[in-house]
Amino acid sequence: MSIRRSVTFLAAATAVSAGVLGGPVAAHADGPLTVSTPYPAIETEPGSTVKLDVNVATTETDAVDLALGGVPDGWKATLRGGGFVVSAVTATAATPAKAQLEIDVPSEAAAGS
Repeated sequence: MSIRRSVTFLAAATAVSAGVLGGPVAAHADGPLTVSTPYPAIETEPGSTVKLDVNVATTETDAVDLALGGVPDGWKATLRGGGFVVSAVTATAATPAKAQLEIDVPSEAAAGS
């Protein structure tokens, strides 16, 4: 039996000073759940698109719901997998699920906002 788990990426929390992206992920699960990226802190410029690989690991095979929250006005954030927009992944104990977080930073975004 699979237990659905839920992860909400807090996009607003990832936009920190000097245009650096990186930060916490809120996870709601019944057991061990790890969400990670090989690049937890990066810098970008206004008008750019950031694409971060996201790995979701569990100790059991589980469906994990994914959501984005707190996206600043004018910014666009999308979760993709396999070329599609996704709202969930299936992770197994042997293989983390992979998704990509894509963030479009508006050209009018001020440095450090």
